[in-house]
Amino acid sequence: MQSPFLLTSWVSSCLNGLRLRGWCPEQLFRIASVDPALLQQPTFPAHSFNVLLETARTLHDAPDVGIEARRGITPGSLLSVGLAVMSCRNLREGLDLMVKFNAGLTSCFELSLAEHGERTSFGLHQGLDVTEPYP
Repeated sequence: MQSPFLLTSWVSSCLNGLRLRGWCPEQLFRIASVDPALLQQPTFPAHSFNVLLETARTLHDAPDVGIEARRGITPGSLLSVGLAVMSCRNLREGLDLMVKFNAGLTSCFELSLAEHGERTSFGLHQGLDVTEPYP
């Protein structure tokens, strides 16, 4: 079974969000003992990303590190899937694409779409336990 992963382009976008805040992602990698070469792979281990965020939270005394990280997210953060979602005619089509390509984006969450008559529900379900303790 593959370890929980995130799309590296999304992780890079989150790190750019931290950079926009004036924080140094390279310093986070060094302090957290996470290999920056992981950014050269198509997927990034979820545990390593959690360790980087926890390091940023501690180093900068920032309980809102996730909010800071999201500042770097753009439609291109999910590569072609993000751009395809942006070109959809409506939100329903965009969410349908996210569900369709879920397995290539992350193994941490399972996305779902369910129709209830004229209503549609979008779900984000934890697919794997990503609440690992930090070292």
